[in-house]
Amino acid sequence: MNDSIVKKIEAVKLIPDFTMVTIVGQVNIISDPEYIEVNGRRLKKLEAKIADESDSIAVTFWEEQIDKVTNQLTYNITNARVRTFQGNKCLSLNQESKISNVLPILNVAPSLFENNSSIDSIEVEDIDTMAEICRFFNCKNCSKKLQPCQGKVQQCNVCGMKQIIKKTDEDNLSVIITLKDTKLSVTLFKDQIKNLIAIYNNENTKNYDISTANDNDLTEIILCTNNVKVSFNKNTKIVTDIQKI
Repeated sequence: MNDSIVKKIEAVKLIPDFTMVTIVGQVNIISDPEYIEVNGRRLKKLEAKIADESDSIAVTFWEEQIDKVTNQLTYNITNARVRTFQGNKCLSLNQESKISNVLPILNVAPSLFENNSSIDSIEVEDIDTMAEICRFFNCKNCSKKLQPCQGKVQQCNVCGMKQIIKKTDEDNLSVIITLKDTKLSVTLFKDQIKNLIAIYNNENTKNYDISTANDNDLTEIILCTNNVKVSFNKNTKIVTDIQKI
């Protein structure tokens, strides 16, 4: 449903997924544009955060929308869709979204863009134990995890869309690990498993790649990585960053 009433970002984080919202906030671009494959199409996307006086939230701009935003300027964005990614609320724009400049420019606290209130970090000597690696596919429509299915056609339990998973489609990974001396269990997804592989390769003069490493390779990489700083969402226990210390 389209809601033209401007929402504070702290309120947006309480709204159910797939709801359309309107927000006003200052954009902070956090990475260069990149190209990704979506349903067989090569699309350009830009990751950013947008903040008002209440909070900040991650937002994804697509294709021609990217040229409409400039870092540190304030925009009114209508028909942005609420999503959840790795336990955190975010916004994704679509063909119905509209972007317009707003004056005066909002002056928001830089700390809002850091959004560290729900993130904790811990330095660990070793990763103590790990569960079995879970391989799965994400829905091509809503990005939610698809449940295992024996048939050729899979239907998403969240958005209801049907799809065929091809051999060329990239799967996702997750694994639960326990951090030594803390007994804290957290979940790693593919992006942070890539970080662990990079750390392991650098220390052991190896050349493992996420696309070719099998489960035995990944098990060795994860359990043999030591002396790292692990950042994770305190609410969802999902790892957001891993750095060598």
